[in-house]
Amino acid sequence: MSFFRAIYSLHGKELCLFEEQIRIIFKKLQPAFIGKVNFIDENIFHDFAFQANHSIDQLINIITSFKENYIQCSMKCVKISQLLFIKIDSGIIYNYSTFTELLVSLILK
Repeated sequence: MSFFRAIYSLHGKELCLFEEQIRIIFKKLQPAFIGKVNFIDENIFHDFAFQANHSIDQLINIITSFKENYIQCSMKCVKISQLLFIKIDSGIIYNYSTFTELLVSLILK
């Protein structure tokens, strides 16, 4: 997954979770954009590219792991709701008062 594809895969509040890490990476890349990295000196350029790629790879791994875990969590929540006969509506996984009312009504029947 590329850096920009990883960023574009984030939606709404997910983007807020990774906002600081994205800013840090752009701050690390900024010297290359404004010409402060000496591309003639191979060692300086190599060090800069290595550090930038390392930071980008770390962020991509974090985003990928977040997405995978989010999907697994959502699937488990749906499975739990099916087992407990809880209805999941519009992203609300658990509404305590509705759940307790449902349990009370099932117990009293």
